[in-house]
Amino acid sequence: MTWLNLQLARLNTLQPLRMLAQYNVQRGPVMAAGIGFTMFFSITGLLTTGFSIAALVLKSNKALLDALVSSVAKSTPGLLKVDGGNGLVDPQALLNPTGLGWTAIIAALVTIFTALSWIASLRIGMRGVAGLQALTVNPVVKKLKDAGTLVLLGVALLITAGVTVVFGGALDAVTGVLHLDTAVAIPAGFVLGVAVALLLNWLTATILFKLAAGLELDRSIFVRATALAGVGMTILQLLSGLLLGKATANPLLASFVVIIGLLIWFNFVSQVFLFAAAYAAVRQADADAAVLAADKRGRARTLRPA
Repeated sequence: MTWLNLQLARLNTLQPLRMLAQYNVQRGPVMAAGIGFTMFFSITGLLTTGFSIAALVLKSNKALLDALVSSVAKSTPGLLKVDGGNGLVDPQALLNPTGLGWTAIIAALVTIFTALSWIASLRIGMRGVAGLQALTVNPVVKKLKDAGTLVLLGVALLITAGVTVVFGGALDAVTGVLHLDTAVAIPAGFVLGVAVALLLNWLTATILFKLAAGLELDRSIFVRATALAGVGMTILQLLSGLLLGKATANPLLASFVVIIGLLIWFNFVSQVFLFAAAYAAVRQADADAAVLAADKRGRARTLRPA
């Protein structure tokens, strides 16, 4: 029994188990559920505002607009009705230019003010999992910063949509010039799609870690934590059909399959970001401990008599 306890103690010193312990001890699953719930009820304002602005700004660039819709649909499965599938909202209803104008934009901005709550809840969750206190910032400044975070997230989405258009067009051109077989073109298109999704997810994680949560991390730890979140999000998106299909297969939930699917999806997404924050907290604690130990050794050598 003593030997078993010793082995378990050794296992608990491994970083993956310490990260999992950090995540669970700081109530990560509970906070992820709350963040996912808040995100679900905030998404309407975000969609209304984002797509209204996109319809006004990008109405002359249909390819970029279609790529934007595709990026949103891939990043949040079940949110938009695309390709004849189920979805919460028809993107064409949001992109319809009829009735759009500056009055509608102002009304949408008022609506999105309530959607800022998910940024606040994500900040509380990420800092809580990392074992940090809440940020003490002026409430007005905090809201403005959260609004800026949302704008940057929109810019990141637009950038990845542009990358999709440019590289997708280049791939089509190369395929046509070289007369590549579909056996080559289809995998190449898949790899391009995964790369673009990974770029968007990494940019999203970078913005949320730095601006929304305000986590102070060493550069290498910051890059690794945001990369972990980006890769985790990308894997979720690749497996979304399997995950949501199994989770919503209960016939009793058939009438609410889209809503249930989105709630589950937002919960998964929240857990990815919170676990990445737990990873960052453990790695940063190790880095700080190493610096402190090195400093103590240096002082000991200095004080040692000749």
